[in-house]
Amino acid sequence: MAGQEYFNRQAATLLKYAKAVADPEVAAGLVEKAADLKEQAERPRDLATTPVTRRPTPPADSRFGLVGNGAVSDRSRSHSGGRG
Repeated sequence: MAGQEYFNRQAATLLKYAKAVADPEVAAGLVEKAADLKEQAERPRDLATTPVTRRPTPPADSRFGLVGNGAVSDRSRSHSGGRG
């Protein structure tokens, strides 16, 4: 996640652009986005919402009914040749 300095720099850049543009609607949009960035900069980082990198689970092998840990799934047992 980006830090406070980053958000503040981005907000300052947007405010400079807002002063430079002639279209008042564009300027208002830039000022609004700058305010959002300043708000993000002041918001404390919540570790609970920080993404966690997880090791991917291998896909189940549907042909053999294996699941990620090598166990045979119930689905494959029910289709194991005993018809009728």
